[in-house]
Amino acid sequence: MNKTLFTIGVLLSPLFSFSQVSIYDNLTDFESANSGELIFEDFTSAINEPAICGTIVNSETQNDCFNQGDLVAGFSLNASNDSELVSLPIGFLPSDNLTPRLGANAGVESTIISFDNNPHAVGFSLFTDSDNPFNIRVYSVDDVLLYESEISYSSFIGISSTESVSRVELDAINGTGELIGDLRFGNGEMASIEQNSAQISYYPNPVNHVLHINSDEKILQFEMLDFTGKKIPFTVTKKNKNSEIDFSHLNKGIYLVQIQTAKGVQSFQIVKK
Repeated sequence: MNKTLFTIGVLLSPLFSFSQVSIYDNLTDFESANSGELIFEDFTSAINEPAICGTIVNSETQNDCFNQGDLVAGFSLNASNDSELVSLPIGFLPSDNLTPRLGANAGVESTIISFDNNPHAVGFSLFTDSDNPFNIRVYSVDDVLLYESEISYSSFIGISSTESVSRVELDAINGTGELIGDLRFGNGEMASIEQNSAQISYYPNPVNHVLHINSDEKILQFEMLDFTGKKIPFTVTKKNKNSEIDFSHLNKGIYLVQIQTAKGVQSFQIVKK
């Protein structure tokens, strides 16, 4: 019976990429993982009152929140469905934000951060109403979904990826809205993420009934996506660092299994025969 050792892979599908994405819930750990210099934008050049900014915020746009050239170059902020963005000044939120926060003005819309310089590391302060959990999606420069998950609220979110990141999408659960600030992005991280990846093996592949997964780290969470990127319900049995996923009820095809450990998230492609 063959086993496959997963480290960092290559693109095998138009929708999926074998990459490792690590999520950090505090600035200290994020900065420790990124030895290189990151670009920083705190948005303090924003107007000092609540304001609607229009549909896009970047260094090149002039709007009711920022003058052209106020912001650093390399990123754009917008919302889904071309909806408007809002800027809230220092101290406006219940969390006593020390710098402005920006995001989709309509809670049901996503806040989207896009990048021009294809960073491997992205970090930002976050606010969601009532500290609700949120969905996060990370895409590569080829518009490949690298990572998708529901995450518990944290006032800081850091992202590190072995592949370049083109954009990050945020959706607060129940349409309560999400706002970001203190944006950091750059390319100072790749060596550390490869050295710190968990060693995960899985077999058989292709699979008919049960996929066996072994890890040298405790597995915290599983996600499974089909070839369209849709989340698929499944049954997993955990036995310490070993787990089994039941594929018997799934249709034939290609699936992406995402595994989260303390060392980050790894993804691998499984064929159901």
